[in-house]
Amino acid sequence: MSSHGLASPLTRRLQRLARRVRWQNAVRAGCWGMTIGAVVAAFLIGTETVVGDTLRPLAVLAFSSITLAWIIAGLIRDPDLPALARTVDERAGLKDRTISALAFARKKQRTPCEELELADAVTALEQVVARQVLPFRLPRIAPLSFAATVAFLTLLSLSSRTEQASAKSEPPPPEVIRAAADVHTELHKLWRAAREYRERELEELIDELRARVDRLQRPGVDLRTALATLSELQQALAKQRARYVQKLAEPVLAELAEAVGDMPQFQAAAAALKNKDYERAAREFDKQTQPPQHGRRQLAKRLRRVASSAAEQGAVDLEGALTELSESLLDTASTDNEAFCSACKRLGKALRRRAALSRLCSALSAAQRAIGLCKSNCSGKGGGGQTQRGGKSDRPSSSWGRGVAGNTLGDPTALDAAKQLELLTGMQAEGPSQRELTSSPEGRQKATRSYGEVYEQYLRLSQEVLESEPIPLGQRELIRRYFELIRPPAPASQPRD
Repeated sequence: MSSHGLASPLTRRLQRLARRVRWQNAVRAGCWGMTIGAVVAAFLIGTETVVGDTLRPLAVLAFSSITLAWIIAGLIRDPDLPALARTVDERAGLKDRTISALAFARKKQRTPCEELELADAVTALEQVVARQVLPFRLPRIAPLSFAATVAFLTLLSLSSRTEQASAKSEPPPPEVIRAAADVHTELHKLWRAAREYRERELEELIDELRARVDRLQRPGVDLRTALATLSELQQALAKQRARYVQKLAEPVLAELAEAVGDMPQFQAAAAALKNKDYERAAREFDKQTQPPQHGRRQLAKRLRRVASSAAEQGAVDLEGALTELSESLLDTASTDNEAFCSACKRLGKALRRRAALSRLCSALSAAQRAIGLCKSNCSGKGGGGQTQRGGKSDRPSSSWGRGVAGNTLGDPTALDAAKQLELLTGMQAEGPSQRELTSSPEGRQKATRSYGEVYEQYLRLSQEVLESEPIPLGQRELIRRYFELIRPPAPASQPRD
């Protein structure tokens, strides 16, 4: 018998046993894959409450793919033939025949004694029963794998029942649906502004807020959940506006207006900065073609101080533009004005960025006010259309602002007490007397001036509240009417001498 003829039967016998080992490895790897897949799938199902979207299909896919990947890895792994031969020798009582024959089979040239040992090993392997030598046993991790799989399937079943129950629940209240539609409209306006000024960060925030608003229209959403979601939207917009306000650096721009205000060629730009018209200020700086003839050193010194303030505020673009402008003013040796013009244009670019930030801050404030009004509508305090009533009501109510009475001033308060006014007169006789002045033209004029000052103060406060707070339309008209009625009369012009 040739060497190949002996080595090939030995290899076939060992490969037959190796297939059984390969399947055992696949079972062991599958148990590990089931354990890991069940943990990952259970985590995905548990995060449904945080994400808000159903992740059950993804969980099932993760469990199946991880388990299948581990099984395939166990199948394609080649068994170690020397270790397999040693195991067969120990369990079949072959006294190292198989491991020795495997070593002889790998030689290119063998002695007659080795050929005899190889043939004896092949004969012995033919009598080996695979089930007895390599019995099938469950791996130690199998109980844990089955427990993890059962837990995953239980969570999957409970999650499905919860979704079915929520699908059969009542739809959201009508005021919540209206509020969600109004908030969608406001977020779309804000998204267009962010798209116009290429604010990718704000666009991503709006997309996230839209997803939250979409969840308000799902069945099972109650009024409390809607109000909490709207409050979260307001907080998110307020944080974004605070970041934009910090980037806007309005104190630095006001200081810049004071620094360049005494220069005739910068007076228009300074006025625009004081009025917070940063786009017009940018155009004014772009128009500059030559530096001022006088006061250049003083102006450069003031601009350096403004640049330091910009650095403290974190406005890097403003700091660079102001530093370049101050250096161009100190460069008296240069005959051309190219450096000065370039610095002015760089400053104009920074001011245009501030103009965009200012508009975004205004848009964010408008969105916050609109969401606040939607919260009032949801809570029943100021929402809904106005209805005409026959008269005013003396009953307490939590739905103020939903209706208007025919007479907004109301009827005079009826006094139950009966009063009678009488004028008492007396006769003046001789003796000491005392007089007390209760009213005089001077006192009336002083009281009129104080009243006018108080009126102007509270009128400004009321206008600020009307612009910033979500006050219903019916109450707005009542507030305006009140201040019109208590407005002090205009002082009469005094005749000239």
